[in-house]
Amino acid sequence: MTEIVQEWVDKADTDFASAELLFNPPTGKPNFDLVCFLSQQCVEKYLKGFLQSNNIPFTKTHDLPLLLSLALPLQPLWEAWRSAFGRLTEYAVECRYPGEWADPRKAKLGLDIAEGFRKEARSALGIIAD
Repeated sequence: MTEIVQEWVDKADTDFASAELLFNPPTGKPNFDLVCFLSQQCVEKYLKGFLQSNNIPFTKTHDLPLLLSLALPLQPLWEAWRSAFGRLTEYAVECRYPGEWADPRKAKLGLDIAEGFRKEARSALGIIAD
């Protein structure tokens, strides 16, 4: 794995670990907005790491469906993630503005999407251990 791909993976894993911690923090005060945002960031960075590892160019974007479309020629079964990525993007963006708050259900769904895709992306990148 190249250094830049490893950096994408490391950043994605940091986002995932932070989202897990904020969902069920030791303080007992979860931050569901940030869980949604970090879950989206985890998926985004794994997609970018996968694209980078396969020399597929991409622009600076946060558009998960766009990044997914770039990966599909090599991972056609990932099409099944499209709907989930759309919801994850919606949750992550909505709660960034006043008047909108993520709830425990949205945060849990976001975390579940990130966890599921993280496993698939790690496998596609040849990462065996967690």
